[in-house]
Amino acid sequence: MTSKKRYLWGAEDGSGDPIRRPLLHIIGYNVYDHDFSKAKDVTYNSDTLSSGNLVNNIRESYPAAIIVEYHFPGFEEK
Repeated sequence: MTSKKRYLWGAEDGSGDPIRRPLLHIIGYNVYDHDFSKAKDVTYNSDTLSSGNLVNNIRESYPAAIIVEYHFPGFEEK
């Protein structure tokens, strides 16, 4: 967790630039960037609460998965 070694995680949306960051950065900024224990709504194996510009094909891709969604209605930029 303390390693500063940068790993390739994929490509940035839009630019396609490689995402090269240490593990701790990915966890802190991409995986757990909000306190999910305080989510306004949480679903468990039900219809999704939010949508975006991507096709939601999680059920087709992972048919046996348990799907949990933590939904925040929005964030105020400070």
